[in-house]
Amino acid sequence: MINEPSGWRASLRRVTIEFGQPLEMRIPAPDPTLTGSIRLRCELSAERLRGLPFGLPQQRAGSGYFVAYAPEPSERLDRGDLPTIDHGLTVAAATARVYAERSFKLPDDSRIEWTWLTPLPDYRVTTAATVTSRPTSHDERWAPPRPNGAYYGSSEANEYVRVLVENRRVAPTAEVNLGTGTVELAVPAGQVGVTLRQLEAMADEGVVAAFGMPARRSVWLLASFRPDSEWPEYIFDLRGWEPSANSNTYAVKKVSVDPGETVEVVIRSPQGE
Repeated sequence: MINEPSGWRASLRRVTIEFGQPLEMRIPAPDPTLTGSIRLRCELSAERLRGLPFGLPQQRAGSGYFVAYAPEPSERLDRGDLPTIDHGLTVAAATARVYAERSFKLPDDSRIEWTWLTPLPDYRVTTAATVTSRPTSHDERWAPPRPNGAYYGSSEANEYVRVLVENRRVAPTAEVNLGTGTVELAVPAGQVGVTLRQLEAMADEGVVAAFGMPARRSVWLLASFRPDSEWPEYIFDLRGWEPSANSNTYAVKKVSVDPGETVEVVIRSPQGE
């Protein structure tokens, strides 16, 4: 594996080395000095998340467990044991993955594939950036115990950006306060991809305490959709986005960034529907 400080990484699948002999190879790579930026703007409507339960409830299946999907928007949204933006959550957010890929021909006519992922080197755990603050770390992603114990999951470090949907103090009668703003990231010049990954929400102190979690910990709960879910098109305006072949990604948008240029990508909800 080859890792560059700029965020580029690549691997050589097969290299023949003769015992006792030095190996010298000339490996083409992207120019790390050619950069632009991506500005992510969030215009998601928290209203479209109303009633959506966050958290990954586990249900017993034989000797193991499986994670139940959230009910669809056209179905009755009633899962009272899990928090929603109306009760138990302080922040709702969509996560995106910003990446670039480059392919180069090697002297032996094979190819080397380079991948760039959002580098946030100051944090060792999964990192995120809201639209209103600099990148901050969170401890873990969590699902409430079903029926006992707790499930913890983590994603690969340093690859995700969180764009804020809503940030408010939760109360049963509170009005929805939409978060606004942008996240701007330095990216390689050339084609850059942005994928919509998932929806998350931060539990309030009451929810954290109710499940016996340590106090003053950032606990992010995930929303879980079935593969053919109506939710992505209900929450996101996907015009100009491409369907994703990855079941863990809702959609992808590819843009071209010239050196020194800033390209804005807007993540918004459908309007007038």
